[in-house]
Amino acid sequence: MKKSTNKTVLSLMAALMLSSTPVWASAKTISEEPEKIQTIQELDQVVKKSIKQLTELTRIEVLPYSEGKTRVVLSKEKGMKFPSADIIIDSKSGVIQEFDIRKKDIYSDEPANKEMAKEKGEAFLKKLLGDRADQYKVKEKIGTGGGDGTTDRHAWINISFNRVIDDIELKDDQYYLQINPNGDIIGMEKRNATSSDEELPKPEKLISKKQVEETLSKMIFSYISADDGRVVYLFNSTPYVNAETGEKIGTFQDTFYSDAYPANASGKKLVAHTPDEAAEILQSVLGFDVKGLTLAEEPDKDTLVYTWYKKDEAVAMVKTKDDQVLSVVIDDENKDDEKAAISPEKGQELAVKTLQKYLGDDVKELINKSWKTNKGPGIVIHYKIHQAHEGILVSDRTYSVTVNRATGKVTAIRGLGTTSDKLPDKDSIIDPETATKALLKETPLTLVYITEKTTGNEGDAYLAYTVDRDVRINGITGEREEE
Repeated sequence: MKKSTNKTVLSLMAALMLSSTPVWASAKTISEEPEKIQTIQELDQVVKKSIKQLTELTRIEVLPYSEGKTRVVLSKEKGMKFPSADIIIDSKSGVIQEFDIRKKDIYSDEPANKEMAKEKGEAFLKKLLGDRADQYKVKEKIGTGGGDGTTDRHAWINISFNRVIDDIELKDDQYYLQINPNGDIIGMEKRNATSSDEELPKPEKLISKKQVEETLSKMIFSYISADDGRVVYLFNSTPYVNAETGEKIGTFQDTFYSDAYPANASGKKLVAHTPDEAAEILQSVLGFDVKGLTLAEEPDKDTLVYTWYKKDEAVAMVKTKDDQVLSVVIDDENKDDEKAAISPEKGQELAVKTLQKYLGDDVKELINKSWKTNKGPGIVIHYKIHQAHEGILVSDRTYSVTVNRATGKVTAIRGLGTTSDKLPDKDSIIDPETATKALLKETPLTLVYITEKTTGNEGDAYLAYTVDRDVRINGITGEREEE
């Protein structure tokens, strides 16, 4: 979503009904929930009163979007991207799920006017929802977009409003808005809870704050920055603790790592002083023969890259720094195969065993990042393996080993290099319990409702404690870390 519609919508809905007749399009009564469009007239009224920038967009396309949703595209003429608008509507209920107005960006070099964004957002919701807008409260964090990330320059302000029930925020009932520096609403996305209010637990039997703290101390994550020896405690994703049982609530955003294990490094780092030696490494490590290929040597900042071409296509690469090999990569001709010969677990074992052959004896421990994703394992998996120190992941020393599960072969190793002489002593690092106590002094425990939209599990509805995941604690001093 980024930028959205108008009276054009009258004819747009007529077109929509020609192809199919949603429940809402034939209704004759005025909805008690004004954001729900029950008639063609209401669609026109809702859009005109809420978004007044689209009267010039007279061309309408009604397109399939996804199951249960309809996409409406407004523009001046066919093929014109700017200005234009996308509206996504729930085909059954008539609720506008999101809109995006595409027009020339307006930039500001001043710090984001958060008060203006808050006022404009509240006014928009009031027009859209009527009195129900009072149930939505602005989130404290207001960000910007469309800039370079290093200055105040921005093209829009991101602001979210969450529904609150008896002073408890419902995380999955949210309006996310984008507002340009002139105060125009240029985008909206509606997030819907999957449980009704009646299905949400009542805040009656809550665990103690001490129990919450104990669970959080098992969830908090630590890492070391090899470049400066800094240790940081943080949460990789927003943590949720069941407010009734004290158990961790998993979400689809969770990231998992193995425990640290001995690196069992061979002590033999890969070194290539010449193109011939680089070619030998391709053969010995990945079984790739460069015979008949064209070689190019390309300096890249402080590295040297050997690349072999077949006609105009790069098919193999070795990157070095001061003759030490950093990466070995070949083009995988079997990457589109569909039938796997080995499991993801066997692929992980192969990745680790292959990597261990080329690690120096200065690497003592490793940690695996889980290969599991929401989409399931692909034929080609890029396994992430981190250096570790005293059981703690080293964030800026990460290896990537690519395995094709159809052939059972490694096709790339990236991230080989040096370790660090700035890694801290174990005795100087505070424990997770101490870090959690320090973090809770910086961000209060908050009681929230979460549903299936957060957990990814059908039927879930929880009352949970959470904290601000952006707060970080220095693992040496116990003080708050700046982001």
